[in-house]
Amino acid sequence: MNNFSFSQSSLQDFVDCPKRFELRYLLKIRWPGFITDEPEEVRRSFILGNRFHLLCHQFFTGLPVDTITQAIDDEALLEWWNNFLAWGQEALGEGQYLPEITLHTHLAGRQVVAKFDLLQVHGTGIRIYDWKTSPTRHARSWLEKKIQTTLYPLVLCLAGQNLSGDPTLHSPENIEMVYWFAYHPQNPEILSYSRYQFDEDRQYIEELINQISNIPRGNFEMTEDQRHCRFCTYRSFCDRHPDPVLTGLDEENSFETALENLAAAFENQLDEIPETWQNP
Repeated sequence: MNNFSFSQSSLQDFVDCPKRFELRYLLKIRWPGFITDEPEEVRRSFILGNRFHLLCHQFFTGLPVDTITQAIDDEALLEWWNNFLAWGQEALGEGQYLPEITLHTHLAGRQVVAKFDLLQVHGTGIRIYDWKTSPTRHARSWLEKKIQTTLYPLVLCLAGQNLSGDPTLHSPENIEMVYWFAYHPQNPEILSYSRYQFDEDRQYIEELINQISNIPRGNFEMTEDQRHCRFCTYRSFCDRHPDPVLTGLDEENSFETALENLAAAFENQLDEIPETWQNP
């Protein structure tokens, strides 16, 4: 496992379903069974979400707004972009903006990676921005449970020393995370950070990594919560066919989970996750 880089996607997969983690990251099974109730909607949202992230990247690297806007040929994407511009005029202040930054660190003796949509280094700290393009404006309590919310500030604290000449800027109390929603542009979720939260998050992530490292291959179990199966790419592989009543209980989670699963499967097929994995 020495060359394996844990990410928010791989850790979230393990939390949702250990078997999915094994199939995707250990066995590298590329299963084409992405079966959902609304596959076209999910795929379209995923594609447009990637395009929106590219627009933001172009914006923060200095490409003129008019040039970016003229290249948009989709109404939904144009709406998100206009929402972003209107919000950004008021919300984005002074500072150094670093789009699509990847930071690496070690936790529990293993490599951990986080890829940020945007980091803003400002006068008193560092702000993490993450763009969300799913239709739902997620509740704060839901966001706080996600591995991304736990991992991103933690990695920034541990690996952010080279982002600024001031070593105090990446201290926990000087970091906050902002989830911005394309469909709800004026209602972002802002999460502050603290030394206490840093210690809690570090312990939690290290325990997860140690747990994964100590499971023998072939012993990763399928989740008991079949709501996670609804949009899983391995649903047919595992012969899981969740009850429609069961899967309908958490629509907010379901659509976002669909996008996350599709993104993780796509990243894995591009071999962005190292191939080497040595497990007991």
